[in-house]
Parts: sequence; C-alpha cells; structure tokens
Amino acid sequence: MQLRDETVVVGAGVVGMAIAVRLARAGTQVVVLDPLPPGGRASFGNAGIISPATVMPMSGPGVLRKVPGWMSDPLGPLFVSPRHFPRALPWLLRYIMAGRPARVRGIAAAMHYLHRDCVADWEHLLGSEFMARNMRFHGGLQLWSGPGNAKAAALGAEIRKRYGIEAEALSGDRLRELVPDVTPAMKTGLLVRGGGYTLDPAEISTRLVEEFTRLGGRIVQRSVERIHREAPGRILLATNLHPIECRRVVVAAGIWSGRLLAPLGIRIPLEAERGYHATLPNHNVRLEHSIGFKDRGFSVTPMRQGLRVAGTVEFSGLDTPPDMRRAQKLVKHAAELFPGIKHDEPLLWSGFRPSLPDSLPVIGPATADGDVVMAFGHSHYGMSGAPGTARVVDDILHGRHREEHAMFSHHRF
Repeated sequence: MQLRDETVVVGAGVVGMAIAVRLARAGTQVVVLDPLPPGGRASFGNAGIISPATVMPMSGPGVLRKVPGWMSDPLGPLFVSPRHFPRALPWLLRYIMAGRPARVRGIAAAMHYLHRDCVADWEHLLGSEFMARNMRFHGGLQLWSGPGNAKAAALGAEIRKRYGIEAEALSGDRLRELVPDVTPAMKTGLLVRGGGYTLDPAEISTRLVEEFTRLGGRIVQRSVERIHREAPGRILLATNLHPIECRRVVVAAGIWSGRLLAPLGIRIPLEAERGYHATLPNHNVRLEHSIGFKDRGFSVTPMRQGLRVAGTVEFSGLDTPPDMRRAQKLVKHAAELFPGIKHDEPLLWSGFRPSLPDSLPVIGPATADGDVVMAFGHSHYGMSGAPGTARVVDDILHGRHREEHAMFSHHRF
C-alpha cells in the first residue's frame, strides 16, 4: 500500500485518535492504523478523569519505604511479580529517583504545560455540545483515612500554589456534605478545583472517530509490526499483511510503541503496567465527583454504566494472564469505603497502561528529519494528556518548535 501523501498514525486509542483529528483539522491527510477497532484497551477501561490540575507524578517523597511491600502482597495497590522483578528493576529505580522533590518539581512543570488547557483542548476536538452531555467538572476529590505523608503533602501544596491550582481542605461536615455515603473512617481530604471526568470514556473515542471520518480521514485495521526508515521522508511499515510506505508516521501505539521503534535504534524504558477496574451498575452511592482514595491506590468515578472502581498497579509483563482477584479486591474496597453499597454483578476489566518511570509521555521526533514522531507513555494520565499531546504533535509536524517540547523528549532517559 502506497500512502506517499498521507501522515500515518499508528494507534487508534484516545491519544492516537486525538492526534488524527487535530491533524485532519489542519488540512493534513491522515490514515490511522490499528489491529483493533478504535477506543479499546486502556482508552476504554480507564478511570475517566480529566483535570487541568493534574500536575503530580505517581512517584514522590517516601516512595522508597514502600518498595518491600510491593513484593509481599499480590493483591496490594502495587505488585511486582517475582519473575518479572529483574526486568522491572531498572524501571523501578528510575521511578524512585523521579520521586525526589527537585525532580517532582520539574515533572510538575511538564505536566502543567500538557494538561493546563485540557478542557479547552477537548472542546476543540469534541465540540461543546458533546462536552455538556458527557463530561462533568465539579472538581476532583482526594481522601485519606490517616494523616498521609507530610513531606508529599507539603510538596503537593507548594506545586499547586505555583500553578494557581485551588484546593479546599476537607474534614468533618464539609467532607460528609460532598460524599455523604463514604465511611467515617475517611477523616480528611482535598477538593481540587477544575478537575472532572467523563461519564463514558468509550464515547470520547466514538466521537473522535465520527469527527475524523467527517474530515475525510481513514481508519485501517492493520497490525504494524516494525518501522523501517528507508530514507528521509520514506518510511516503510511492516504489517501483518502487506508493507505500507508513507511519508511520515506518528507512533501512538501505547505499550507496543517500544517494539515498533527498536529498528530505529531507540530504547525507551516503557513498561506494561497492568490495571484493573470493576464497574458496579447498581451501586446506589450518592456521588458527583471522582475520588482518589490515596491510602489504597484506587479511584472511583460515577459513570453511565455505574460506579467505576479503577486502579492498582501490577508489573508482570505483557504475556502474563491477568489476576482478576485484583479486580475483585477493588469491589471489596468499594464495599468497605461505602457501607451499604450494592456491588452485585460487577463488570470486571483488565488492561495495560503504557508507563514511563517519571509519569511523563514521550512526545517528539524520533529522527532528525522529523518524519517519525513519538506520542506514547501516558501512564495514568491519558485522558487529561491526549488533547495536549495532539496539540504538541501538531506543532512539531508544522514546524512550530517550542522550548517546552524538550520536557517530553526521549533524550531525557
């Protein structure tokens, strides 16, 4: 297949489709390649949180003390399988180093740049009517049963103040007003202004496909297995069927992106981070906000299909079958934190997050000529980061190079 005049986007997840729509809007001829229909995998199963206030990486002060527990409880918030541990160890060491305060501040600057306009960026891609029907922006809640890590809390407050992010400390009656059905064991919390969520992550993908098709874009179900650069502006994509030749390619294939880039000599510490969710269709919990339960490492989001309880982190490699006991543990957490919740007939799911140790995606050219561009590794933040990533990729492909783009370069590793 000859696509000499088109830009190919590899990956039809929410990041790839956001890029495709943005480029098509700018007049670029775009073809999207993916072996599966758009909007599956992590683009479907995520917690749906969209927030311009997302500025803190997953790592942080005090994370080193948690390492011994990661190996001990296979159903805990973060688990590394013993068999996978040697391979994951370099990633985990980078993750720990990313939690140093000075590094957290640098990561926060990049996250703020990428996420600060995510609501407006999504509206640009999806339209205001869609946003009104499918998104809610009441602010995001974070709750704790105990005092938490004082150093991490102080650093978070400092960073929120730096970027003008408003947060209200919660306790007592005010906490019960916002979350009347939560257990009294939850003593303190934060209401972070500006945050929100989608009522259905899959609907975002559906809308992006509709808009992309309207703009003349094409989606081809094809598995890309390798990327070969024959010459500047001449890219050969090895697929499960016939090879495809194109002028330039954007790699937005999530956890599979690293394999595609290997023939170009690019090595990036991309790790498959398995996550789980349980959606409770008959939950009867009164809730208007998404909530991050910081003690237990999961979140809950009220969605059309029910209450989605999502989270946990498992490092066991791409080929290990999911341990659905971890999804069932999320149901147990929900029952403990919301006494009286109905949790019969939960809908369970598991999928991979494409994660880099500093919680930042790689966005930028893979070649000196910019004919291969990377856009992957969004970890837990794909719904907030997808529209900003599309904006950055659009800038790069149209020669609008900005100083902030360097924060997402693969050369940081």
